[in-house]
Amino acid sequence: MSSLTGKVLPASRLSAAHVDRWRELLGAQVEPQSAFFSPEYTKAVAAVRPHVYVCVLERAGTPVGFFPFQFRDRWDTALRSAERVGEEMTDFAGLVAEPDIHVKPEELLRLARLGCFQFSHLDDSQTRHGLTGDAHDPGTYIDLSSGSEAYLAILKEQDRHLIAETERRRLQLAKQFGPLHLVTHGESDGSVLTTLIDRKREQYRQTEVDDALRDPWKRELLHTLLGSKDKTCQGVLTTLLAGETWVASHFGLLTDRGVFQYWFPVYNTELKRYSPGRLLLVQIIQSAHQQGIQRIDRGAGDSPAKRDFANAALRFARGVWHRQSPVGLLARGALSLRWKFRI
Repeated sequence: MSSLTGKVLPASRLSAAHVDRWRELLGAQVEPQSAFFSPEYTKAVAAVRPHVYVCVLERAGTPVGFFPFQFRDRWDTALRSAERVGEEMTDFAGLVAEPDIHVKPEELLRLARLGCFQFSHLDDSQTRHGLTGDAHDPGTYIDLSSGSEAYLAILKEQDRHLIAETERRRLQLAKQFGPLHLVTHGESDGSVLTTLIDRKREQYRQTEVDDALRDPWKRELLHTLLGSKDKTCQGVLTTLLAGETWVASHFGLLTDRGVFQYWFPVYNTELKRYSPGRLLLVQIIQSAHQQGIQRIDRGAGDSPAKRDFANAALRFARGVWHRQSPVGLLARGALSLRWKFRI
């Protein structure tokens, strides 16, 4: 019999002691963790939408792990059919726990009082806790632990054309509009973030891609995170200008261990011939030391734009965990119907 017990709490009602313990476990991880694993991120999601919970794993009365999840609506709440916190907004998901915690998915569901859990973006490091999925997706990140200059020097040796072409376009843009410079905004610059969101949604429309920011709570989430002062999850809003001309913008998340999530970039389509998105990323890389960035996570996906600058790989699991119990079978049946009819 497992020595673990589970206590399920609304994320908005986590005690200060729980939050401190969660941060302590994050800080003890050998591999620096994304801001998506932080209590601040889960609490930010809970502040803008309902049905967000955390299963606190305990051993002999001491919290040893935290498993956040959410229900899409009241129907899923009744069925105990959960998904990762923040759904498609969240690029990393899983359990934050002491290193020796090893729990089978069905046992984790029992502790969390769940029938099933649908997920993607389960970081491969979760295998240390016994958690994996049915299929896997690739991901990338940029390791800057040796410094931006060293990284760019190696990249130049590996792909001289990429660096030369990027520099050529930077010079052309600067010649026409003025020197490039990156501006970092504070929490009082909510209007700048609103503009970024509007431009990003217009980009989705123009490219006929599903609007990831269609739901109001997702837009509210970005504003909530911009105001975060928690060291494990800080919203960072930047604008790239050429003289006074807007080139590109980005909103991402930074941790105190230097892990930066490259999350919502948007660029000036009128400057497309200068590759503004690439210039934005290079500018962020060059300013990484000043920002305290040692790693830039690009999340799941293996597009050429990500491969061009990546020097390290990630792997994410996806799938559905379910309990072999009446509540588990009912939850999975309801989930299958939702997939079939795209509810």
